[in-house]
Order: sequence, then C-alpha cells, then structure tokens
Amino acid sequence: MTESAQNEFEVSSDHAQVLESIGQGQSVRIIARAGTGKTAILRWLANQFPDKRILYLVFDASSRQSARASFPANVRVETGHSLAFRLCVRPYPDRLYKFERASDGRSISGAQIRQMIGDCAYARVSHTDMAAAIRRCVQRFQRSADQRIHAGHTRNDDYSKKALASAKQIGETAFAHHVVAQAKRLWKAMLQPETPILHDTYLKWLQLFSPTLDYDLIIGDEWQDTAPVLSEFVQTQPVPIARVGDPAQQIYAWRDAINALDGEREHESAHALTRSFRCPQTVTDKANAVLASAGHYPLMRSTAKTGTDCVDPTQPLTVICRTNRVLATQALDFAQRGIEFAIVGGIKPVLRQIESALVLYEGRKTQDAWLGQYDTWQQLKDEADDSGDLSLSHLVNFVERHGRASRECLAALESAGEREQGECARTLITAHQAKGLEWHQVHLCSDLAPANKLIERIEAGHPLSVSERETLNTLYVAITRSCHALSMDHSLAKAMDRFHAIAQGHARQGRTNLNAFVMREAS
Repeated sequence: MTESAQNEFEVSSDHAQVLESIGQGQSVRIIARAGTGKTAILRWLANQFPDKRILYLVFDASSRQSARASFPANVRVETGHSLAFRLCVRPYPDRLYKFERASDGRSISGAQIRQMIGDCAYARVSHTDMAAAIRRCVQRFQRSADQRIHAGHTRNDDYSKKALASAKQIGETAFAHHVVAQAKRLWKAMLQPETPILHDTYLKWLQLFSPTLDYDLIIGDEWQDTAPVLSEFVQTQPVPIARVGDPAQQIYAWRDAINALDGEREHESAHALTRSFRCPQTVTDKANAVLASAGHYPLMRSTAKTGTDCVDPTQPLTVICRTNRVLATQALDFAQRGIEFAIVGGIKPVLRQIESALVLYEGRKTQDAWLGQYDTWQQLKDEADDSGDLSLSHLVNFVERHGRASRECLAALESAGEREQGECARTLITAHQAKGLEWHQVHLCSDLAPANKLIERIEAGHPLSVSERETLNTLYVAITRSCHALSMDHSLAKAMDRFHAIAQGHARQGRTNLNAFVMREAS
C-alpha cells in the first residue's frame, strides 16, 4: 500500500475469500487499480501463512529491496532475472565467467556479432543493418515463451529502411528465413564458453531448463508487464500462483512484455481492488475517464479525500514527462530560471549520455562503454531506428534538435548538480520511472497527451493497437501519482475533456460494468 494509506487498510470479507482460496490450494488473480493497497494486502496474505514457503516475484531491483525489508521471513523476494541468475548462473563457474565478460548485459554490438558469426552483409544490406535485425530476432526469442527461434521472432518493423527495401525486393518470407537462420547461428554462438551472456539469456535458460522450485506459493506481482518467458516458467510450477497487477498499467509491451493477467486458469478465483486510498475524487475522475476510453473496467473508486486541480507554486511539485527529451528540456528551463530541481535517478547519467552522443554527433569517437561501439552518428541513428530502443531514439532526437547548443544545455544541467527530491522545489521524472510512487502535487507535461488521431479512433469506436493502448495506460499511470493536487499542460487538458465525453457516452450506453472476467469486488 502507498505510504498515505498504511493505516487505512482494513481486512474485508473479500480479502478473507482470497485467503480461503489460497488456503485451499487454489490460484488467485487480483486486479489492483492504482493506489488500492496492493503491496499491503500481499504482505498481509503472506503473514497469514507463516508455515508456507512463498516466492514473491517483483518487477525490478528497487521493488525487491523494499519488499525484502517489509515481508515476513517465509517469503523470498526475487525479480525474474535475480531468480534466474541464482539458479542458472551463480552455481556454474563457466556461466559466471560468460556473464562477467559482458559489458553491461544489455545487448551485443555489431562488432561482437561479426566476431561470433562473421560478416552478416546480405543482398545489398550492410553488416550493421543485418546485425541489428539478427540481434532483434534473438532478443524477441529470449523474451518469448518459445523453445526455438522461428519466423515469428522477426518483423518488418525490426528492419532498417535498406533492409526492408531488400526484403520486399527478394521476398519478405525469404528474407525473414535468412534472418532466422543467422539468428540461430548467433544463439548457438552465444552458448559457447568464450562468448558473453546477457541478462535475457539466463532468464531464457530458466525457462528452457525448467527447474522445479521448492515453494508452496508463488506470487507474481506487476503481472500485466511480464516477459512471456517468465510467465511460462511460473505457470509450469506445480503450486498455487497468485497473479497480481493492473492491466491499465501495462506500459512495457515495447520491451516485448505481455499482460500475463489475461486468460482464465483452472481452479483460479478472480478478484478486484478498486478503492484507491491514494487518489482523491478529482484525480480518480480523470483516471476513470482514461480507463473508460481505453476499455479498462471496472473503474476506480475514491476515498473521501480532498483534491484540487490547482497546484500551489510555493510548495514542492513533481513534474512528470513521458520522454527523456522533454524531461531534459524541462530541466534546462528550470536551470535557466534559477529554480532548484531534482531528477529522479540522478542527473549524471543524463549528462554522460548526452555528452557521449554529442561527441559522436560532432564526428569524433566516444569512449562511452555503450556508445563507443558506433563509429559514426549515422550508425547510432540506424541503431535507434532498428532496435526499437525508445531511450536511444529520444537521445538522438534531443541532440539533433539542439545540435551544438546541446553543450550549453549540458552546462546548465550540470550547474544544477545532484540534489535529493526533498531538497528541491521541483522534481522531474518520467512516467515510467514514476510508476509505484506518489506525490502531494503533480503536474503533467504535454508529451503525455495522446495524438489527435488516436482520440478520434477511440471516439469512432475503433479497436486499439497495443502501442495505442499503452499511450493511454502511460497517461493513467501519470495521473494516479497525485494524492492531492493535479495540474496539466493545456493540450493535455483539452484531451482530457474529450476522454470525459467518451466515458460519459459509455455510461449512457450501460458499458460501465463491462468485465473481461467475473471479478469479486474487494472494498
């Protein structure tokens, strides 16, 4: 539960039903809207079974650290990657050596691919472009639930413009077949003793080796944004599973995550937590407008707390952006106006990344551990296009937008220094980083506003793509970070007016009780 709600959690009859289901050896599925006290309820459930060995799978390392400090001793808290590393890497010296050879465990450079399987140039497509397509194919395979690499792991949007043109010229099926064949060679090479191992590689090993875990219950948190490889492994375990999360907070499909809350399981009961202890009615109304527009039901309910649409400029304010580019621009604006600010995650990583990219943009070789693999700015741009890495794309866009003036931006940002949130009048953060956090006052930037064409599609009743739905989900996440005051840029406020109209239309049509499955209301 959020800090503001720690003392408001009361055990309800429905919580008792969840407890009974787990006690009877059943699995459960819990849809928990933002601020509804999910973590506190999971901790309460764990305390009810002191004799059960419980594995609690959380989203990231910071969540693991926090849960380890608050959950009872019978609960082992892991991320999917930490569990896989403990079981599939640490006990084996040869695999540990492979991991230590990886520069950052995130990806394999084009130069490394050339060393592992040779030059990949094919049908007038350069090695760099082909290596990007091959690498992306292996990445999709590692995150998937599949046992083998196949054509489903390569897509046209993984190809550079040159690669896509060649694919259409020689035939997309034949081109994909070649990419898959080379991806299989790369995967085989990655298993050799002398090659580095990536984080997603040992997570894939966990699924492929499929060890039986020695636990009585597995809790999968944030299951709306889970890698298929981890979801598949957990589902094979012969113990009850608690799938927990909020489909409306799925914001990582671009990293091949899936909503693993979908689908019913045998001997599984379903429940919903909708009463938000965090969000006042003014915030809940906005969140519900977005939920309804995205087709996420049931909606949220608010506690009787006072909220406002007006922020107090004399009090601390958290500014949430969608992209790092807008965050950097906002930081520069604060620095130039003499407003002290903190960037969640610190300012140094932002500065180093921009500086290294600027060096490359100016035609020089950077010594950065990651960007140093690129010889030219064009290679970095191609990688941003081919890899689908949004942070890399934002970095490229920022440097190209400001050009050589980026160095002035760096100086202004650096002068702001490293500050803690509590020390500053303003806190800057992206919506993805803000997930799971809350602040008294929040302002939302214009880059969170969905495009006009997307809103028109919703108004016309068209089905949404995964990326379109994630745009709305990201906005919902940002809105629900406020526990009192919430303001937003004008363009976003205009979009919200249209979302309210859409939600009202749903209510008139009697669509407010739509459910993807039968849920028991927890209140």
